[in-house]
Amino acid sequence: MGGGNDFLKPRRTVFVTVGSTCFDALVQAVDTSEVKEELFRKGYTDLLIQIGRGSYVPIKSTGECESLQVDYFTYSSSIADNLRSASLVISHAGNFFPYARPFTSCSCILAKLLLVGMVTHVYRRI
Repeated sequence: MGGGNDFLKPRRTVFVTVGSTCFDALVQAVDTSEVKEELFRKGYTDLLIQIGRGSYVPIKSTGECESLQVDYFTYSSSIADNLRSASLVISHAGNFFPYARPFTSCSCILAKLLLVGMVTHVYRRI
């Protein structure tokens, strides 16, 4: 039987959101076995990924056999409930950090927030 108290274990969700953008690099990064194993080791039970307009589709998992439960969706009219229920939010921060300001205003409902920038332009000093 092994995990007889598993039903008592509190759910700890990692919510990954890229908004309406295409940020396959972030989605692919959190979908690696290394990241999922580390999140599970840290006590997280669920990984919910909002993939936006991306073409990469994460691998779903039911969370059996001592692993993270993984699910995804493309878009939702509101992610407020996902933000409130998440223990950790990993989010697309826009091309420049100042655009992440709306997420920092949600800090009262978030336990932890990790913002990931997407570099689309390379600037060179001349």
